Amino acid sequence: MNGIFRFSAGGLVVSFLKTSEGISLHSLRDKAKGKRLLSTDGAIFTFMGERLSDSEKVIVSSDKGWSSVSAIKTDEGAVIVLSGNKVIPGVTVTLTAVCVGSSIEWQTQLSSMNEE
Repeated sequence: MNGIFRFSAGGLVVSFLKTSEGISLHSLRDKAKGKRLLSTDGAIFTFMGERLSDSEKVIVSSDKGWSSVSAIKTDEGAVIVLSGNKVIPGVTVTLTAVCVGSSIEWQTQLSSMNEE
């Protein structure tokens, strides 16, 4: 489902905008102070690389080009999974947010079904 996806760590609330093509950071808010710390609709990540088959430079970001986008809350934080990008076929990006007190620790995993 598209729309705003939120989770919190202590008083820190992070919001993402999830679309059919990707996910972007929407806002960061201090719930205790009622103050917005960051307001943007920007990609969570951007990867640059070189395609092995033709040496062409490619750029992939979290907010566009994905055919499968999921974001779920967990007991520890959240998991965001992106796959089906034509620029990097067979590659899945998994972002895991682990909330510790009032901080969020991010783990990023790239997995590939490709043999190269």
